[in-house]
Amino acid sequence: MATIVINALSARRGGGQTYIRNLLACLDESHKYIVLVGSYNSRLFEKAAAGKFYIRLYDCGKLNVYPLWRLFWEYFTLPKLLRMWKADVYYAAGGGTFVRVPKGIVSATIIRNMLPFDLKERSRFPFFSLARLKLALLKYIALYAVKRSDKVVFISEYSKKIVTESIPEAARKGQVIYHGIDSHFFTPQAADFDFSRFGVKRDEFYLYVSAFNHYKAQAELAREWGFLVKNEFPYPLLLTGFLEPGYTDYVRKTISNLGLEDKVIITGPVSYEKLPAYYAGARSLVFASSCECCPNILLEMMASGKPIFCSQFPPMPEIGGKNLIYFDPYQRGSLSEKILQAEKDFESLRNLGILNRKRAETFRWQESADQTVQFLIDQVR
Repeated sequence: MATIVINALSARRGGGQTYIRNLLACLDESHKYIVLVGSYNSRLFEKAAAGKFYIRLYDCGKLNVYPLWRLFWEYFTLPKLLRMWKADVYYAAGGGTFVRVPKGIVSATIIRNMLPFDLKERSRFPFFSLARLKLALLKYIALYAVKRSDKVVFISEYSKKIVTESIPEAARKGQVIYHGIDSHFFTPQAADFDFSRFGVKRDEFYLYVSAFNHYKAQAELAREWGFLVKNEFPYPLLLTGFLEPGYTDYVRKTISNLGLEDKVIITGPVSYEKLPAYYAGARSLVFASSCECCPNILLEMMASGKPIFCSQFPPMPEIGGKNLIYFDPYQRGSLSEKILQAEKDFESLRNLGILNRKRAETFRWQESADQTVQFLIDQVR
């Protein structure tokens, strides 16, 4: 039985929390786990680990909400705790880490964010912005963690390819382990969701779920819907997700300038528990992000059995397979033309959704968790 310490301090929202929550839910008593959490995510992970005596959540204190303090705490305090806990494995499950892992303890990290590695995608952010500076720094933090770690978890072949271009030895100490899909996304009931609060009817809207950000291309989608409306396309687009300040204002202004307030509707976020029913009520789904590592939302969309119009940027084809309809979110007309063409034979479009669901069934969190644990403990002592 190994003692595995999982650092979840950087899991503040979105995909990071989804990953940790599902990982914890699938762990069994073959090993002992100590999970480093903060006040901002402890309740969520307590729920995922409920009833599992072999998982201990360790609250690292309120100050760890601040990145610089967390760096200081990880560098000076965490090594002492790892020795005290007699850890066998330290897994930085949020990515980059500056921890001085004591000798004899296997260290592992994960690559979850491709934005720092993609100069073109970073350039979509305002030139003089904290976000752009942060992404530039995160690249070096991630590469530093990869160099110092004994093992690296990649969540797509694409991410492995990009990182190994900078650090060739990462291929030797890395393994690709795809994310899974929570089982409740396979049993959605559209009747469980009140669509009228957004002014739409079931099966009469398109849906895009993702946090608002430059590389998520919500503004570009709004412009595409302007073209569709001019062609008398009857179905509105719902944009759902965390409303990032700044970019959300830009999207709202774009919608207003195009006069599309009743055709492109910003809903704000919908709770994780209600998303399956939300997907089930859509006519079709759209995923327009141009920079991902292994997109949880795309996987969840596939499980809904709905047709999906998806960004053609990697790793989306690697994850989605051949039955998604791919488009370039930054090429005018790419999405709108494909929607208009597909709607001419909606029954065939619906059949693609059924095939999407079959592919989704190959992505399971239990398998992902099992592979991760086996990879972490392999050759431990």
